[in-house]
Amino acid sequence: MLKKIFSAISGKSIKNKDALIATLKKDGKKLEFTTEELQDDKEVVIEAVKQNGYSLKWASQRLKNDQEVVLIALKTNCFSKNFMDKRFFGEEDVVLQLFGCGCETFNSVDLCMRENAKVVTLAVQKDGIALQYASNELRDNTDIVTQAIKSSGHALEFASNRLKNDIELVKLAVSNHGAALKYTTKKLQDNKDIVALAVKNKGLALKYSSDNLKNDFDVVNIACQSDNGQALYLASKELRQNNELKKYLNK
Repeated sequence: MLKKIFSAISGKSIKNKDALIATLKKDGKKLEFTTEELQDDKEVVIEAVKQNGYSLKWASQRLKNDQEVVLIALKTNCFSKNFMDKRFFGEEDVVLQLFGCGCETFNSVDLCMRENAKVVTLAVQKDGIALQYASNELRDNTDIVTQAIKSSGHALEFASNRLKNDIELVKLAVSNHGAALKYTTKKLQDNKDIVALAVKNKGLALKYSSDNLKNDFDVVNIACQSDNGQALYLASKELRQNNELKKYLNK
């Protein structure tokens, strides 16, 4: 009610374009209190959203559908996404801006963005787990999966089967997140170098190693050092009785 009164008394009286622009440079939200004609003036609206992207709310529908205006609005206030035309959730430049400021996820943008390498790359750089939303093709892209794993070793879970068997990628993943050993192949769960890296990061990752390596003194020793001996309970029956390893439990 107060806004309507203010609009009737003073807001709509800002009919002079130059005076309005001067006002908007200080408070973009004053776009609410002007004429529909000026709310449809691109120069005016740009000044408003430059100061506060939220003011896109009061722009004309035509300008809410203008990509230049929308991109400027998003830079100053991500919440302006709620006022832009919905088609922009399928536009690369706009979605990149949304992901760049961290105010959007794959749950609300157009499905075609899951096939867009630029968008997916930016998303996984910020949160490796976002790889789960990528298309099957991009989950098999070495560069993208590498970026995801650098952000979170857990991202290995969402890589293609081919890349889950890539030695270098798996080493990177388990070095970052030991439990990622769970998501690689049986073959690599029996690779001593890889398992050693995993248990060095997280001793309890020994759980996901092969039975063969659960009976490997060197691997179990590294795991015990990492987790104060707790990993010993995951070792083979033979090594659980090893006095040299049992010492970690007494520390």
